[in-house]
Amino acid sequence: MEIVKDHPITRFPSLHVAYALFKEHEDTILDGCKLIKAKEDMGICVVNPSGDLDKMEKRMKLFMDFWLPKWKSCYNTRPSEEMFEDALINHDILMYKNFILFLY
Repeated sequence: MEIVKDHPITRFPSLHVAYALFKEHEDTILDGCKLIKAKEDMGICVVNPSGDLDKMEKRMKLFMDFWLPKWKSCYNTRPSEEMFEDALINHDILMYKNFILFLY
């Protein structure tokens, strides 16, 4: 559609939700994008803790090493309780296997 070719598109359950989110964050929106201050170590990554997703693990490791080298990462091993506690207390994002949980 020509009218939206230069604009991001998303789906919301209702216009009310979209408007409420806009109002909540309007002071940090510039040119239609939410501005966030990202910390280099804002997340922890746990990939393939069961050891059965070798290809996905390799792809994720390449991605993490290139884009998020300061994140703590755990590959092909179950994370310790201490790592989970650290993730929940000291970080904003916990990426587990191929799911991302935002902890706000």
